Amino acid sequence: FYPCMLRSQAILLLQRAIRGWNGKHELYRRQKYHRRRTHIVQEILTTEKNYVETLQRILTLADPIKELSMSDSSTLSKLSQLNGIFASVKILHMVNQTFLRKLEEIVSSWSSAHLLGEHFLKLCDSLRMYATYIETYGAAEGVLLECVKEEKFQELLLRHLNSKELMIITSLLIAPIQRLPRYQLFLQELEKNTWPQHKDYDFIVQAFDKMKETTRHINERTREVENITKVINVQNRLLGYDKPSLIIPERRFVLEGILHKLKTKKERCLFLFNDILIISKPPRITKSIGRS
Repeated sequence: FYPCMLRSQAILLLQRAIRGWNGKHELYRRQKYHRRRTHIVQEILTTEKNYVETLQRILTLADPIKELSMSDSSTLSKLSQLNGIFASVKILHMVNQTFLRKLEEIVSSWSSAHLLGEHFLKLCDSLRMYATYIETYGAAEGVLLECVKEEKFQELLLRHLNSKELMIITSLLIAPIQRLPRYQLFLQELEKNTWPQHKDYDFIVQAFDKMKETTRHINERTREVENITKVINVQNRLLGYDKPSLIIPERRFVLEGILHKLKTKKERCLFLFNDILIISKPPRITKSIGRS
């Protein structure tokens, strides 16, 4: 009888010890997760502040550019191409400013019980407008790079930007494009460092999946716009009464190059698309290309 009783007590003591060890291990694991989550959230907040400030700096360009286009008719058509990108930035600034205020509110009283994933889910619903920004980014960057070479434009912008910002003006414009992949990385890190039983875990997983889908959609749209731009560029470079109409929805630009004829030493420009090959004469005086 006594040996059986001692054995039962030993088993109970062992089970209690194992439960205690498991409990302490789980507590330590969650504390480690919490420390990592805290670090990630603080980094999200810091980078979001910098990002919203960058969007505000972009918006400071809107007024001087509008002023210049009103005073100089020669730049009006060129600068009008920037209107679309400023309209997009204004919306992005409002969205991210709201998100930043929510982040500041959460971090000010941060604890292991706080939820962040649901706020990223709400942010994801507004991110498709980044596609509109990306559609206008290429043209806007080209216009700005051209304009900042002009002394009159530089003088006007220097009233609102310092010389260093003027030199990196295009890096300001690329900030929204770089932000989406950053959100995706933050959510991936949050998912890794949130235990599955946490109330925030499912929200984070949903937000991560939605962010990936949103980024994929925007990347696809970006590739479509880039392709259309390339097709239009080739179309504008061709001359001749019988030049083909290249712009159709299903057409995709592949590559272009120069072909050298060995016997005659003449050059021909080749434009390869997914369904046709265009061979034309190289440019002479102008940048346009005459079709053979």
